[in-house]
Amino acid sequence: MDDGIEPRLVEVLDVPRLGAVVRGNAGSLPWRLVDESGAGVNHVNLWLADLFACDNSPATLRAYAYDLLSWSRFLGALQVSWTQATRGEVRDWVRWYRCRANPQRRRGSSADTHRPTPGSVNERTGKAYLESSYARSSMNRRLSSLSGFYEFALESDLGPLINPVPKSRDDLTRLDVHRQHFDNPRPQKRAPYRQKLALIFREEGAVTGV
Repeated sequence: MDDGIEPRLVEVLDVPRLGAVVRGNAGSLPWRLVDESGAGVNHVNLWLADLFACDNSPATLRAYAYDLLSWSRFLGALQVSWTQATRGEVRDWVRWYRCRANPQRRRGSSADTHRPTPGSVNERTGKAYLESSYARSSMNRRLSSLSGFYEFALESDLGPLINPVPKSRDDLTRLDVHRQHFDNPRPQKRAPYRQKLALIFREEGAVTGV
């Protein structure tokens, strides 16, 4: 548990890859979360079943299951129960992601000098090249997934007394089971730990970052 005195050294935190997301029954629950013994993680799978009943696609459930798998592994490394997690654990989860390289973004050869710098902008298309770290939009989606899970747990009396994911009055990133998180994004005040998303547009032939 975060003692509020000194931030954790998340950059050296060893997070074992325990548990997994596995296929379930396509008719009732297409994806499930299991622990290191292969047993189902009941509190997460109840949430996934609720989302599936709300007509979310199997692909959406799979993404949310992986978000909760990451959270479960992180809390396991901290030896903190999901019902005892606080804003401090959410903050450090975000910090942990910010200092990690995304293994899916690794380049084939460090000697390849013809590839663009990660995060730079293509002057012709106005699109940014993928950064070597985790995308800010992905981090925000994980926070939204986590917030949605805790909202469900609170409403279902599964254990926790609070939702540890900070919100603000203008935070519009709450889970919407009828659409994707970032369809038609609108300018809004960011809640704590939500990452700033760069808006790239073209104006009179120039590429501008906002």
